[in-house]
Amino acid sequence: MNNNSEIQNPNSKILRILLIEDNPGDVRLIKEMLSESKMATFDVETADRLSSGLELIANNRFDVILLDLGLPDSQGLSTLTKLSEIKPEAPVIVLTGFKDESVGVQAVKEGAQDYLIKGQVDNNLLAHSIKYAIERNKAEEARWESEVRYRRLHDSMTDCFVEVAMPGEIVDVNRSYLEMLGYSEEEIRKLRYQDITPARWHEFEQKIIVQVMTQGYSDVYEKEYIRKDGTIFPVELRTFLIKNEKGENEGMWAIVRDITERKKAEERIARLNKLYSIMSKVNEAIVRIRNSEELFNEVCRIVVEDGMFRMVWIGIVDPDTLMVKPAAIYGHEDGYLKEKLISADKSIPEGRGPTGTAIQNRGYFICNDIENDPIMIPWRDRALKRGYRSSAAFVLKKAGKIIGTINVYSSEAYFFQEEEVKLLITLADDISYAMDSIESEQKRKKAEEVLQKSEAFIRNILESVEEGFIVIDREYGIISANKAYSNAVKMPIEDIIGKHCYEVSHHVNKPCYETGEDCSVKHVFETGESHVITHTHFDKDRNPVYVETRAYPIKDASGIVVSAIETIQDITEKMTADKEIKERVRELEEFYKMAVGRELRMKELKKQINNLEEELKKYKKS
Repeated sequence: MNNNSEIQNPNSKILRILLIEDNPGDVRLIKEMLSESKMATFDVETADRLSSGLELIANNRFDVILLDLGLPDSQGLSTLTKLSEIKPEAPVIVLTGFKDESVGVQAVKEGAQDYLIKGQVDNNLLAHSIKYAIERNKAEEARWESEVRYRRLHDSMTDCFVEVAMPGEIVDVNRSYLEMLGYSEEEIRKLRYQDITPARWHEFEQKIIVQVMTQGYSDVYEKEYIRKDGTIFPVELRTFLIKNEKGENEGMWAIVRDITERKKAEERIARLNKLYSIMSKVNEAIVRIRNSEELFNEVCRIVVEDGMFRMVWIGIVDPDTLMVKPAAIYGHEDGYLKEKLISADKSIPEGRGPTGTAIQNRGYFICNDIENDPIMIPWRDRALKRGYRSSAAFVLKKAGKIIGTINVYSSEAYFFQEEEVKLLITLADDISYAMDSIESEQKRKKAEEVLQKSEAFIRNILESVEEGFIVIDREYGIISANKAYSNAVKMPIEDIIGKHCYEVSHHVNKPCYETGEDCSVKHVFETGESHVITHTHFDKDRNPVYVETRAYPIKDASGIVVSAIETIQDITEKMTADKEIKERVRELEEFYKMAVGRELRMKELKKQINNLEEELKKYKKS
């Protein structure tokens, strides 16, 4: 026979019944009742003892078991118990000869589908009882299977589930909920939700309950729970209302998530964002502030106020004593630095702390647990008194040489993790860059001051000379001119600057060398050497002006000619006089030729010629 214990449809043609009854008369009577029923066809198998009945149950499938509670090998409700242990899913109808219905009622409470009192049963009652037993058993099996599926889903949820009664008693939880709080199921069912919620959240949660009662559910919200070990942690939950079949509020259920890791991640992101804000504001300060002392003070202020650090200070190493002296302090210092000596000398105890170690390592040093780190022993009590729980020191450099440190203190132990350290290293590098930049700018300003004084001195000299003087760039633009040149070309200096030299000196729109003129400036740009020429300029009326130009190169640090200095001397009068003298010499020489043979006249003429030549030589030398 089939061992399947599934309950058959009561409307099917044959229902298999097991009758466990030791009284032959009762057996015969029940069989007769079932044979007369028109509700179904019954196939009845009997056993006169519980043991034999259990053997049949083990090897056969029955739709309903009719069980007498008074058998030779078992008496009372224990008979039902023994059968249920072997076949808990089987639908059982208890047969009792007791007139006390309480036995039958108790049997139903303990798992029987129904009870019948012998002598008070007819065929219709018996058939209906069997039918209802099968239907009820089906419903119970369906409910049981549903509960099994629910419990499997319930306990496999990674999210935590809790159900509470309206007064707050916890009535159901899943495994995740128990693991989250550390309680056993027995322990948790003795608590109310208020017992696992810190008191500071009770008023807030009453508002949530009002929301649940009003709309049937709450918004997602956050609060805290208390574990069995007393630790408090953050949770996120959403609560829903439970109503009974009458529509009355019966309780609430909620999905709960432990958001400890999420909160840590959020806090970490917020902390990193603060550090990025520090970086941004410090860089703004670096651009804006061009004084080291002022910059140090501003950096310390930004780090404390924007980074929520307890205290920050910048120390500079005294090159003679190696003591690290505070240059700027901000935050809750409360005399901490006045009460201790800090050195960069590792041979003394004061040089073996975080600051000294960072300098000796030429990088940084992190102390994430001031309370327990041996390196902090000389300063531990004073640090803890001021609320410092972790600290970090980062070296500052100028021109590649370590000159000090920036020291940061947090009220949180283990604050300085990998990302924080990277950002603070960058911060220290930015400050170092700023110091280099400030020093470079100071040197540049000093050089500019010297240059300005030198230029003023040179300009005074140039303004005092009578020769014209201009500075010309490689595009032949005039970038400087003196008064003598301005007077010579009869133009204000402000109108000269920016124009091309050929526009001012030649009144043309292209370089003079393109028209065949020799150009001393062009020669300088091409050869890098000075050059002197006699040149022809033209005034506004296109009248020629004879000049002698001398051009000199101006070179940059790499030796490249970047501009040229040109001096211009008007030699028009000299050229005219020279021409006149040459013409007179020519005339005298012709006269000399005509006076040949007249010795006295010749001597006189020769003397005059010699005098004129000497005069010409002197004029050229001048």
